[in-house]
Amino acid sequence: MPAYDEDGVRKQITFRSKKQSNDQKLNEKAFLCIYVDQENKDKNEISSIEVKSYEEIQKADLPLKVKEKFNAK
Repeated sequence: MPAYDEDGVRKQITFRSKKQSNDQKLNEKAFLCIYVDQENKDKNEISSIEVKSYEEIQKADLPLKVKEKFNAK
């Protein structure tokens, strides 16, 4: 999936999520804050083993440079 870091740099992230109940399914249009353990910050592809956790966030909580990418205000 395409993603942007806090500086607005586009990254490509691959990961899977196992949600246990329908109440916790990811919203298709959700914004996710994805936490990664990545040694090379210049790398533009992030694998599932580098993704440590994630959380759904609101548009208002996006970093400013990311909001600009989505024209979100």
